[in-house]
Amino acid sequence: MDDKIKPSAYLKKASLAFAQLPESEKDFQLTTQFAFACAKSELHQIAIDLMNAILKNKAKNTSVHRILIATDIIAAAYKQSGDESTAAKIRTEAFTQLAETYVLSSNCKPHECPLIPEWGRDDFTNFLNCAHYNTIASVTSIPAIYDKLALMNAKFNAAKACGELHTCNFIKKKYGEIDLSTLRLTDEERMEMFFLMRTHACLMAACTLGLAGQIAESYALMRAAIEHAIYAFKITSDETSRNIWLARRHDDKASRSAVNKIFKPSLIFEQLKKKNQQLEQELHHLYELTIDEGAHPNASTFFKHSIQGNDSDGLSIGLNYQDTDFIPSCVDDIVTISEACLSLFRHIYPSWVW
Repeated sequence: MDDKIKPSAYLKKASLAFAQLPESEKDFQLTTQFAFACAKSELHQIAIDLMNAILKNKAKNTSVHRILIATDIIAAAYKQSGDESTAAKIRTEAFTQLAETYVLSSNCKPHECPLIPEWGRDDFTNFLNCAHYNTIASVTSIPAIYDKLALMNAKFNAAKACGELHTCNFIKKKYGEIDLSTLRLTDEERMEMFFLMRTHACLMAACTLGLAGQIAESYALMRAAIEHAIYAFKITSDETSRNIWLARRHDDKASRSAVNKIFKPSLIFEQLKKKNQQLEQELHHLYELTIDEGAHPNASTFFKHSIQGNDSDGLSIGLNYQDTDFIPSCVDDIVTISEACLSLFRHIYPSWVW
């Protein structure tokens, strides 16, 4: 190559030849690599046009992963050209569309429920039966509950897909172009995704309990969701804490003590406050709310769900294990906490498609 000729000049010529190829010869991997090369050589519009062509053909069995890759390259090209607002808009719109796709997903198959003799005729199975009934009744009869929780779940599924793309990009940078079909990630390479998924899992578990009327218990899982999210912030902003967390062993008092010391929620919130005060205030408030509502033993929660019966034989004192009066407010808190956790993950991973 003539040193006086910039690589971009060759890429411009190559793009014209590439455009004339039959669609059957425009391999996805080749197209994305070519687009990436164009973006790095400041041929931003060529990269954008190549990836937009892929997005226009979404109906042709284009996978979610490929759609995300195309979107990621388009957004990166706009950002490299100095148009960060358009890049951010493209990422946000793509994430919203992806979440809507997951809401409408029809890949799930209904489960056959086994018939169990004498089901519901003893205290234990009757409790389970009531929990199931409350769940169905809540989703079908309380306005907007299904829409709120289905969208919440879809957003986390979309975030997981975006995180998988981020992981693939990270692996390619680390190892080069390798065969991903046989690659086994290390625990450290996978762990950041697990914090996102455990946050999601805790919120889904909170839904299971909250919709059944197990309100205080649901808040314990909401608190756990926030803790998984702020742990993710800690390990991504402090390499030392990452190593300490990875070194923790259940049979090693010193390693457990080190984790307990450095991962105190109060300390993490202080660190987050320096980075994003508004987000810290919101998450800290929600964290304290979960404690007040049942994540920690406290008098207000005990008496809020307590019951007393009076008759001629004496008093009965108990606890409403399935308190359906508080299901709507519980669901609202689950949704609010899910949005706050997603906002934190957006702060942690600003380059993802969000």
